[in-house]
Amino acid sequence: MSDPLADLDAELQAILANASPQQLRKAGSGIVRTMKTANAKRIRANVTPEGAPMAPRKASSLRPQRLGERVRAARAKTPPRMFRKAASKLQGKVGPDGAELFFRGTADRVMAVHHFGLRDRVSRKPKAPTVAYPERSVLGLSIDDRDRISTMIIAMITA
Repeated sequence: MSDPLADLDAELQAILANASPQQLRKAGSGIVRTMKTANAKRIRANVTPEGAPMAPRKASSLRPQRLGERVRAARAKTPPRMFRKAASKLQGKVGPDGAELFFRGTADRVMAVHHFGLRDRVSRKPKAPTVAYPERSVLGLSIDDRDRISTMIIAMITA
């Protein structure tokens, strides 16, 4: 039995092959806009594209005090949220070959470390410890996103 999404992808590829460059650019910008809002909502909610919650942030037992001192802090009742500003750094780009969604500036490196579960320093300081971060899918397409894209392309072709 074949995958229905794969069949739909093949049909959409055939439809897109006959579309004009202006139609493709218009559809691409609409798709990028839709995917940007969908991914930004998921990032703010700390949810992966599959709908599962992201791996939680590691609890910190130390907090900065006056004059650079560090003291033990009581564990917070609610853990601090990850990626608070990442959704605002999300940007889309439409070109002749397709559309892409990416993060601007240094957020690109930070989000790549989290997305792929790489090793990185915990701060910008040169002697900061290096830590292996858990893999957290930040950008991606859910089944609902694929349905929205298909609907947008079909609406573009029938219009």
